[in-house]
Amino acid sequence: MARLATLLAVAVAFGASPAACRRAPREAGSPPEAATPETAPQAALTDADWRAACEGDRSGRIERFRALALRDAESWKDRGASGTLERWQPRGRDGRTSAGIVAPPDRAAVLDVVRRWIKTCGPDEVVSLTTDLVRFQTVAAVASPPENPEFLAMAAFL
Repeated sequence: MARLATLLAVAVAFGASPAACRRAPREAGSPPEAATPETAPQAALTDADWRAACEGDRSGRIERFRALALRDAESWKDRGASGTLERWQPRGRDGRTSAGIVAPPDRAAVLDVVRRWIKTCGPDEVVSLTTDLVRFQTVAAVASPPENPEFLAMAAFL
């Protein structure tokens, strides 16, 4: 995503999108006109911004990443990604976590967000989840899994 943003900035700087540029006023004898962007994009998101989205409630992390990616897409005036990220509801419209089907044209933008989430939050998620799961003593000779209270507690947790 950062590469795309950089490429987009370079393309605009070289006048690849004349509709999104305005011409600087030219006086007699001055150098040729240079295209300048109408509005400069907001400050680019930093790694610290993305890491901050990993903090807090685990169930809201992917939504925070979606919101950051949407902000990034809007700052670069990427209408395709902005539209996709506005339509995508990682928590589902009813507020519950869901793995809804993402339309084929939207998958690239959604996968970018999910990959960034895994790369940024993944290691901490694995440690946290493993720590939570180890506390369940599911291997026991005292009862079969359906009768073992620890197994039932782990099933409820998951």
